[in-house]
Amino acid sequence: MAWIISLLTFPYAAVPAYWFFGRPRFYGYVSARGQRDNVLRRVLVRYRANVEPHVAPSGNADVQAVEQLAMMPLTLGNHAKLLIDGPETFESLFEGIARAEDYVLLQFLLFAMMRLDNN
Repeated sequence: MAWIISLLTFPYAAVPAYWFFGRPRFYGYVSARGQRDNVLRRVLVRYRANVEPHVAPSGNADVQAVEQLAMMPLTLGNHAKLLIDGPETFESLFEGIARAEDYVLLQFLLFAMMRLDNN
């Protein structure tokens, strides 16, 4: 964010500073991310064989897009539920934990909504 602000306000000073200070850090991030992705791909290949018997048939383009993003196929026996308020959310979490047989995997997607008007 600081680079963006400085590039917009002081472009003649910020561009050389970015080339000197900013780029090496970014390239380090890119190489570290590439190494982490390679490790992740190896793990996914190893576990993909274990997942194959449980793969859900996917003829839907949306499902295929999600599978490509996740780099894993969707499996059978899963479901998602939209929970809107706190009491309903916690009740569902505790029910799911009580029904668990092997392990519990919880994922949360939080969306913040802002009002743009001045009221």
